Amino acid sequence: MQNQTTIIKVFDAVTILAAGTALSDFSDVGLSGGIFSLQLAVTGNGTLKAEIKLSNNGTDFLIPEGALPIMTGLTKTSGPGADGKVLKGFTTDLASFLKILLTETGGASTVTVSGWLAVQ
Repeated sequence: MQNQTTIIKVFDAVTILAAGTALSDFSDVGLSGGIFSLQLAVTGNGTLKAEIKLSNNGTDFLIPEGALPIMTGLTKTSGPGADGKVLKGFTTDLASFLKILLTETGGASTVTVSGWLAVQ
């Protein structure tokens, strides 16, 4: 049996203020196999960190205990082409719902982000 992959656009040219955050809508991942990848396109002069928040009740979204960020230190020159385009695969703890939390960590400039989540 072939695994089905679903792509969800989680951010659409969202501008995050210096030291600010952006939180995606939730994705129902209860029937997924727990394999994900996050693709981001970063512009602007800020620095970005991407993390997951999980929930089993669809109301309380938490960063899992001991979880590391998906990616940190992202800028408009990140990625293999130095063009702000990055992609990273990850797995998570078991949960029914997932959100992506983006944080501008540089503290001085804004960052604009588009992002796509692949779920399998």
